[in-house]
Amino acid sequence: MRIDEIQNARSLFRTGDLTTYFEEDVKFSYLNQNPKDNLLALEFFNVDFAPVKEKETDDRVLGWQTKKELRDAVNHSSSCASYSPIEQSKILDYESSIFELLATFSQYGNQMVFTSLNGKPIGFIVPSDLNRYVSRCFTWLVVCGLELSLMSLLRKSLDESEMIVALQGSMNFISYNNDRRDNVDTRVENYLRTKDLLLLSCRIEVINKALGGSTRLTKANIESIVELRNNVAHHNRLIGPNRSVNELHAILTLIDKISRQALTL
Repeated sequence: MRIDEIQNARSLFRTGDLTTYFEEDVKFSYLNQNPKDNLLALEFFNVDFAPVKEKETDDRVLGWQTKKELRDAVNHSSSCASYSPIEQSKILDYESSIFELLATFSQYGNQMVFTSLNGKPIGFIVPSDLNRYVSRCFTWLVVCGLELSLMSLLRKSLDESEMIVALQGSMNFISYNNDRRDNVDTRVENYLRTKDLLLLSCRIEVINKALGGSTRLTKANIESIVELRNNVAHHNRLIGPNRSVNELHAILTLIDKISRQALTL
């Protein structure tokens, strides 16, 4: 797959693909009910957020509420709990990109984001949805774009012998030698791990010179990129929001910027 094809494939994943629709079996919080009943329902279903309606028979969604707001109301023996009105909440169009969704969570924090279609709210997304399959596919494509871009850069910047030296400390070195023995048409950069690609690119400094400014490929964010790549590859590992959504957004933005810059060098 070419790098431009990966870029195009990423655009297929939209905010709407991560949306939980109101018409599904959603647990709502109802203003005409006792906060304790709403709290018990959220705890039973193990959810931290709930869209809010006035009463169960209503169609109109008024906003969203958290378990903390319900718990505070219960602790203070209040007959109603505070909530965030939908008019003051962030609403993204169904066709918005996953990057835009990440930027929204990063800017506005741990909250419910509503999804709209033709100007009408149709569902919602919460930070834990970033661990769903669609988000994993999107993140994997972002990382794949980085790997292909760096392979292309290293082919133009390093001799094969220099890449072989980097490969020698990897388990892939055995596969490389076996394929060469079997006369398989091989390129050494295809056997380098993500971390090897990043470290080699960092060492020759062309990436950081191209990035310029305060954005630099460092040992710390190399480790973060590798950790993210490994987590995405294992369905039982969280990619967000066990790390902060801010950090996840920052890492993916850095990966995207490095990928695009590497293609221009």
